[in-house]
Amino acid sequence: MEYRGKAFKFGDSISTDHITPGRLFHLRSNLNEFAKHVLEDAD
Repeated sequence: MEYRGKAFKFGDSISTDHITPGRLFHLRSNLNEFAKHVLEDAD
């Protein structure tokens, strides 16, 4: 089986706040919208 796509390497200092920022907590019931913002602060 072959997989294709993008991969991102962030290193060792990624916290849960980078993965899912607390300011987005109000989106927790709308997972499709919430998923659009995952890791956006890890740039």
